[in-house]
Amino acid sequence: MCAAMAKTYGVDSVSTEFAASATIQQILMDQIVESIAFLKQINILAVDDMSGEKVLGSVSTILGKRTDTDTTDRSTSDPLNLDGTLYHCKFTEYDVHMKWKTMDAWSKFPNLHEKFMEYSRLAQAHSRIRTGWLGITAATVTDSVTYPLGEDTNIGWLQHIRNFDGGSHMLAEGVAASGAIKMGEGAGADYPNLDSFVQDVKGMVSPLFRESSDLVAIIGSELLGDDKAQLYAAQGSTPSEKERIELATVTRTYAGLPAHQIPFFPARGLFITPFRNISVYYQDGSIRQNIEDNSKRSRVEHYNSVNECYVVEDFEKVGAAESDNVQLWDGTGWS
Repeated sequence: MCAAMAKTYGVDSVSTEFAASATIQQILMDQIVESIAFLKQINILAVDDMSGEKVLGSVSTILGKRTDTDTTDRSTSDPLNLDGTLYHCKFTEYDVHMKWKTMDAWSKFPNLHEKFMEYSRLAQAHSRIRTGWLGITAATVTDSVTYPLGEDTNIGWLQHIRNFDGGSHMLAEGVAASGAIKMGEGAGADYPNLDSFVQDVKGMVSPLFRESSDLVAIIGSELLGDDKAQLYAAQGSTPSEKERIELATVTRTYAGLPAHQIPFFPARGLFITPFRNISVYYQDGSIRQNIEDNSKRSRVEHYNSVNECYVVEDFEKVGAAESDNVQLWDGTGWS
């Protein structure tokens, strides 16, 4: 297995730490991206420096104008909204192992190392998406007991929105300003349905981008489930309508925006932005690996590390709701 992996990476041996070449690095990252559809929709970018200014930004200036050139020089505008906020890549470990007994069970497969790497890449992809949504801080030493979902692995997209401009693009309470966001048909509701909720959060996007054709609504599973339950309650007794509800995929629109359900997104979360407005940066040349045959643990250990971070390219293109504050009506009360 080690010999096959050394050949793949173009090195003499994988038993000592090595940095993946530029070509192999790109192949590795492409394979991770290909494993999950969502990662193909956002930006995965190699950057030169561990910290620096954001790379992409967005078009955010109204260019049309006129100037009285008899008295005033014409002035140009920067069409890119690089708002001066910095990115900071954090050293991150993606270490995995395969037990000897698993290798024995898989020994009949001629592509043993490829199967192992496939599982490893999928686990890395899941970890990145989970951190992107749930990451709150980047601890010096992570604690999986206190933070079982990796909340201390890195600062994710939603946390960046909380931190930006006092959370001006993150809805924390409903129209009743009760410290909660109540969605449903019960007394005291802020929003009677998901459409009205999405419409209000869409209003947190800058007016310049509010009607952009690339905006999408990323909606948590509980919010979508509650909306579907309301459809069942209203129309489920009609066989044709019940079948339509059951066969419906997540392609509905809310407040004119296509809805998407993304892995590991908070169950009661709502996030409005173009997919290409969120990114994962990794430092070029920082992907390092080595493989050890650990007899003391009866397993082969594969150590992976990279410097990476999560970036919101343009905060003016974002509207979100604080998922922990969302309450749903269960027929008897808010919960």
